[in-house]
Amino acid sequence: MQRQIGTLVISGLVGLVGLAALGGCVANGGDESILVLKAVAPPTAATGGVCTFTASESEAGLGHGVLDVGSRLGYQFVAQLRSRITADTGQEDVRTIFLRGANVDLTFPDPGTLGAQIAGLDQRLLHFMAPISGPLPPNGGLADAPFELIPSGVAQGLAPALSPGASTVVQATFTIVGDLAGGNVSSQAFHFSVTLGKQILITDHGPCTSVSKTFTPQKGNLCAPGQDFAIDCCEASATVLQCPAVGTAM
Repeated sequence: MQRQIGTLVISGLVGLVGLAALGGCVANGGDESILVLKAVAPPTAATGGVCTFTASESEAGLGHGVLDVGSRLGYQFVAQLRSRITADTGQEDVRTIFLRGANVDLTFPDPGTLGAQIAGLDQRLLHFMAPISGPLPPNGGLADAPFELIPSGVAQGLAPALSPGASTVVQATFTIVGDLAGGNVSSQAFHFSVTLGKQILITDHGPCTSVSKTFTPQKGNLCAPGQDFAIDCCEASATVLQCPAVGTAM
């Protein structure tokens, strides 16, 4: 049984089931002060089961995203950034970039039957600045910057026109912007695509009262349920979806 529920409840997310590979696409750039290295993958249960990021080159990356509109959430993206600014000893503070946001543009390469719904979306959902706050130290310093790459309004706007199992691809292009000693700095353009669909990640097992207490669910994305990794859910009530599923039946 699978169906979309209005509210998503998150609890006990301690594991991941991977669907995406390493990668991401970096456009040809010039002398940008910020370099976007990759889309950082969420941590796994093996790292302690906590949604934290380490801003290290050893972090795994994602080459493509997946978002199930049943979550009613936007797509949460974590960009790993490197500073291309150098600083002499003692000048590190004044050469630190303070991140301000990501300028995002969303397009649909092959809208198919969703053309009318896409045309009806508020343009502010497709072209916007996602706020980011935090320092990026000089001399090759790294930072992980989380932001909402696809607003929840896009998913909710297209959900009624998507049949179960159907999907479309959203192509996101963004640049990171920040402040350096009173001036503006930016990154190269970074491209990342997300498959957006209905019932492509979330499995609804019906009322939680009918799911066995011994059922072991797929626990999905530790940081953002309903995206990138499969998750099993059950219905805590007529309007609340419990994710991952916690069965109460004997």
